[in-house]
Amino acid sequence: MSKDVKAHNKKAWDLNVEMGIRWSTIVEEGPIEKARQGNPDIIMTPTKSLPKDWLGDISGKVVLGLASGGGQQGPLLAAAGAKVIIADLSPKQLEQDRKASEKYKLEIRTIETPASDLSMLEDESIDLILNPVSNCFFEDLNPVWDECQRVLKPGGKLIWGFNNPVSHLFDYDLANFQGKFHLKYSQPYSDLDSLSEEEKKKFLANENPLEFGHSLQTQIGDLLKRGFLLSGLFEDYWDDETEALNKYFPQFICAMAIRS
Repeated sequence: MSKDVKAHNKKAWDLNVEMGIRWSTIVEEGPIEKARQGNPDIIMTPTKSLPKDWLGDISGKVVLGLASGGGQQGPLLAAAGAKVIIADLSPKQLEQDRKASEKYKLEIRTIETPASDLSMLEDESIDLILNPVSNCFFEDLNPVWDECQRVLKPGGKLIWGFNNPVSHLFDYDLANFQGKFHLKYSQPYSDLDSLSEEEKKKFLANENPLEFGHSLQTQIGDLLKRGFLLSGLFEDYWDDETEALNKYFPQFICAMAIRS
């Protein structure tokens, strides 16, 4: 991740925490209590929970929440008995996990770092990596996949949510505000390269995180090249009924792969 993108997205996600968006809101007590009973309800995409057999018994396992600050997945995993590490670019997202750990008396280690740099973690030291939909904020997935391969134990799992690449191809405003579906952008998508200068200026003025739409080859194929074995996959939709693309295809995918 370039320094400019890193600085912009760090600031944007800190602002999201201040705005109290859904992905930056600490999990409530009810789900925490269920997790303490061995039933953590982990959501990586907008609506669907992870299948229980994907997680298995995580008690005592070392689990890395990759780019998953915000006080949601981490506290639930810790309440279920996992040894949790949360790595995130945004210090305010990480602060949400620290607040949750204090509130619910949990142990969560937080690390401020981009997902492409896990150098503070030892080789083959992680049993499970959970990466909720966030790699759309990474310019290049290759260094991220390299680090996942390095820190995971053989047989360890990587579970990640990501945007369906098709969702980045349409003119978003035309689709949502006029009901017109116009293929406007090519793949791979980038807020830096795909938008016109006028569109980019407007986008940056709103202080949104910069997004990047990666291909299925990059999302899945490049992991298979590294020796991962795909072992599960499901699709999901936005939970907002006003999202026009929801009518035609699921905008999110969640997958699980095992490190060989």
